[in-house]
Amino acid sequence: MLKIFKYMPARIKFFAFLSAFFAILQPFLSMLNPTITKQLITLIAKVQNGTSMNEVSLLFWNITTSGTSQSMIYLIIMAIGFAFLLMIVAFLSAFFAARTCIYGTYYLRKNLFEHLLTLSRSNLEKYSVGSLITRFSNDLNKIKDGIFVVVRGLVVSPFFVVWGLVFTTTTNVYLSIAIYIIIPFLVGAAVFAIFKLFPYYRKENWILDQLNELSKEDINAIALIKSYNLEEPRYEKYFNKNQEWFTIYRKNVVFGSFAWPIINGFVLFGNVAIFALVAYLIGSKGDDNVAKLIGDVSQFTANLSMISMGVFNTLFTINRLFRSSVSAKRYIELMNSKSEIPFVVSDKKVTSGAIEFKNVNFAYPIYKKGKLVDTKEALKNINLKIEAG
Repeated sequence: MLKIFKYMPARIKFFAFLSAFFAILQPFLSMLNPTITKQLITLIAKVQNGTSMNEVSLLFWNITTSGTSQSMIYLIIMAIGFAFLLMIVAFLSAFFAARTCIYGTYYLRKNLFEHLLTLSRSNLEKYSVGSLITRFSNDLNKIKDGIFVVVRGLVVSPFFVVWGLVFTTTTNVYLSIAIYIIIPFLVGAAVFAIFKLFPYYRKENWILDQLNELSKEDINAIALIKSYNLEEPRYEKYFNKNQEWFTIYRKNVVFGSFAWPIINGFVLFGNVAIFALVAYLIGSKGDDNVAKLIGDVSQFTANLSMISMGVFNTLFTINRLFRSSVSAKRYIELMNSKSEIPFVVSDKKVTSGAIEFKNVNFAYPIYKKGKLVDTKEALKNINLKIEAG
């Protein structure tokens, strides 16, 4: 999929870089809010117990305060500030990703059309009209989706998992055990769903090519079809192929709709494990650190949701990337095809309207499965002259 970027101008590549840069920052800033919320919950719990809070934390720095009131003010300011910064970073990442997708697809379509104009008829005969239409429509739409995945989706989702594991491990080692237990189940469920869907995605593209080809045939032969009353057979043929595509598409949607509830089930199981560990820690260590544990639970449940979302989105993003890669390969294959008739630049000027052919030879190419296997000679050593006028 990365090879597709070589057909885009440098300006679009710079947009892609900016989108990826801000996409890396977004998960990190998202993980800061649960840590601040945890401290607010801990502060409220301490107030209920009649104790004060004279320190707030930000990453690896501890800020000493004059008391509970100042601690709360600092935490509220940090929460609002980081939320606002997160909003700006997320907007910039999405903005540059959208520009990369829109302008990138524009240049890809433009370059593909210009390249087709340079190809000879024998080159174009390797591809059906339906296949060419698919490349300009369905394939480019999937490539646009793949561009978004590369510059944003494939950056944001994995970093949610990475930053989530870093924040949970550094906060409470005991509670992080529950998350490390749940992650293999999350990955397993998502991988199963993806590999179940892959064959249907490939078949969906193949049937769509056939649908486009049938549409082209019906449009080109509409007069003949009406003359011989072939409307019903042609309708049946198109309807059956369309029904086949619909069946495959429906299976894609059904399997995809089951994946997220399964992931949510594992997240709920993880929350149960976290609360069970909290109950065990309170029972074994007493209630001296109950206020801190309450805050940790809040942070861990939020982190678990973000990690699960990251795992799910990462794997499904990879799935979308594979779908886009199929279309990207078809695009690159067509762009790499070279005209069998070389483009000649000559300084010769036309001085006479006469056209003369000397020793003209012509043979029809014979292709099998897109490869030239033989030729059929049609003309040999033909000489003729067409006079001007």
